[in-house]
Order: sequence, then structure tokens, then C-alpha cells
Amino acid sequence: MAAGAHISTVGAAEIRVMSSLAIKEAWLELAPQFEKASGHQVRTDWVGSQDMMKRLRGGETVDLVVMASGAIDELAKEGRIVQGSRVDLVRSLVGIAVRAGARKPDISSSDALKRELLAAKSIAYSSGPSGVYLAGLFKRWGIPEAKLTQTPPGSPVGDVIARGAAEIGFQQVSELMPVKGIDLVGPLPADIQLATVFSAGTHTAATQGEAAKALTAFMTSAAAAPVIRAKGLEPAAQQGARFKPLSPEVMTDAQRKVYEAIAGGPRGGVRGPFNPLLRSPELADRAQKMGEYIRFNTSLPPRLSEFAILITARYWGSQYEWHAHHPLALKAGLPPKVAEDLAHGRRPAGMTEDESSVYDFCSELHRDKAVSDATYATALKRFGERGVVDLIGVSGYYTLVSMVLNVDRHPLPGGAAPQLPPLASPLK
Repeated sequence: MAAGAHISTVGAAEIRVMSSLAIKEAWLELAPQFEKASGHQVRTDWVGSQDMMKRLRGGETVDLVVMASGAIDELAKEGRIVQGSRVDLVRSLVGIAVRAGARKPDISSSDALKRELLAAKSIAYSSGPSGVYLAGLFKRWGIPEAKLTQTPPGSPVGDVIARGAAEIGFQQVSELMPVKGIDLVGPLPADIQLATVFSAGTHTAATQGEAAKALTAFMTSAAAAPVIRAKGLEPAAQQGARFKPLSPEVMTDAQRKVYEAIAGGPRGGVRGPFNPLLRSPELADRAQKMGEYIRFNTSLPPRLSEFAILITARYWGSQYEWHAHHPLALKAGLPPKVAEDLAHGRRPAGMTEDESSVYDFCSELHRDKAVSDATYATALKRFGERGVVDLIGVSGYYTLVSMVLNVDRHPLPGGAAPQLPPLASPLK
């Protein structure tokens, strides 16, 4: 058991849980770990969100309810969930799937997805928390109702897609990932993504309230986070930054000096990794000076430099770094399809020769901790010794940035949805 996940085994109990399906795959792996550590037993009833509300309002009682946070709040107002007992567990995104081996639609933007749906013969979507939102989106886009199928509560959209009853399907990423016979295309484009937080709440008639609290504590522990991510979810409790913002009036003289240097430089503000780095002013100062060269003055053209940054962001799963540099890469001329393939862990198709050289060099460097003679020779011929060193510098500097952002759990600005889906294996 990982540090911080110790659980008391005193007074073992059976915890009755009613849960929506979005968290099922992670829960099924984590619950036995909790049972082994605590001695408690977890009995979970998997129910569609609509049926869950109906059953709870009909008087059914359990110890713990797991469903969308808004529904937990609604039940608390009705007196069915203990006020103040809500614990946010995971953050879930809506994904898109097609039958295994079928052509994957272009989802690089909302406009591209709209065109794909208008051309599609049939579309299936869930009746869970995303159902109402998707129905409204399809209506605004003018998608004919005749081609739309909303699955019944608790019925996986993936099964509909796998048997060929619909061409394109929409459901929570975590619910699509385990279905056999389908390919997960990716999450909805960021500008139309709906992120749902699934939370746990203690029922007012719970008989094992303390054991239920221990269960939710485990599900939000550091030990649970890797499993949650592997199942296509994000730990909701980890959305806030660990390093709280420093305002100039509370900074030391050394911190304020670095802060003013960054704010007055070409970045135009203190964002991302620099708030955490200011805790070590000398490191922050040296990092920002190196970053200024790496970002604005390398021998590499912006298209290739930004591509190398995105490769680093993808390798480290740095959502903030990708969010910040993806639009810069596209503006510099990187083809959207190249960025999309990279985001999904695929070797990008249609790269130019110089983009291919950057991809091979940087992906090998991150993955293998070295580069082959052939890859080095190609990069040297194309970019020269300075260019090769600058590629190493970009990869190294933005590795530092990614590390800082990941440790900080730095949130995306404005509540933006993450764009990098989880990967089952490293970059190829």
C-alpha cells in the first residue's frame, strides 16, 4: 500500500454503495485494494444515473452514493445525502468511438466534428450526465433526429458501436475504454468538451458512515491516482494547484526581483511553472533566462521548436504545457493533423522531412534516454550542431517545466478541458 493510504482495520463492516457507471472500471480495481487494507467489504450496485435518482427518491437506502456532483448536491438539498459529506472523486470527459478498424472521423476541431456528424449515417449517445448536453449540441448543429439514438440508462454506447448499430458513439471516455470491438477516437474537442465531476456522498440513512468515509479517503489518496488515470479519468481532488499563488506584496525581495524580470520580459506575465519556481528565486531566475532563449531565440524555426515542446508535453502528459503551446504550434504552421496524432500517441502521418527529424530525435530522446546514430546523423545534417543542441535544450527545459507543472497539479486556465487523452504505452 502506498504512503498515505493506510487504513484502520478496526470494526470491519460491509459498505453498501450505489454508483453510476462512469467510475466502474477504476472502482473495480481499487475496491479490492481497499478491502484488503481495511478489512471492510464493499458491495456496489451499478446503476444508470436516471434510475439511481428514481430509486433513491423512492426510499432506497445505502451507505454511499457515487454519481455526478450536481446530482449529489441535489440529493443533499432533498435531505437524502448528508450535508457537507460530498467528496469529489474523479473528473470525466466525453469521448468519441467508432467500430474497431473503421475510419476514424476528424475530431481536430468542433467544426471538423460537426462536418463528420452531418455526413454520418447513424450516431449513438448515452443517457447519462452528458446526454442532455449532447442532445442540445446536436440540435444546434442541425443533426437530423432520425440518425440519432440515445441508449437506455445503464446501456453502454460502446456495445451499440461494436455491433455496427451506429457509426459514431459518444459516452464518457472511461466507459468507452473497456469495450471490446471499438476504437476510441479521442475526447470531444476542447471548445465543446463537457467535463463531469463524479462525487461520493454519505446517505442520511447510512449505517456504516465511518467506513464509507474511509472508502472515499482511499479513493482520493495518492495510491488511487495512477489507477484512476489509467482508466481514462482524472483525480478530481488533484485539480487545484499545490503551490498557492504568490502576490508581490508577500514576496521576499529576491522573489519580487525575479517576478518583475519575468513580467517585464517577452512573456508579458508570470504564469504556469513560474509561480512554483519562485519558491526558489535563484532557480526561477536561471530557469526563466534559459526559457527566454529556448522559447524565443533558438536556431530552430518556431514551427519545429513548438513541435518539440508538444512532444515533451505529450511524453510527460503535461496538460497545461499542451494547452499553452498547441495554439502556438498551429499558428507557427504545424499541421493540425500532426498535432492530433501526437496527442493520441500515434506517430504523426504526413510530416515534412524536418518535422519527421524533430519527431524522431525528440521522441527517442524522451523514450530511450538516447538517440540512435541514424537519428543523430539526420538531425545533424538538417539542423547543424547548434540546432541539435537547441533541440536537446528545448526537450530538457520543457521537461523541467512539465515536472514542475505536474507536481504542482497546475490547473488549466478558465476551467478549460484537458486535451491529452491517457496513453496505454509511451510515444512510438
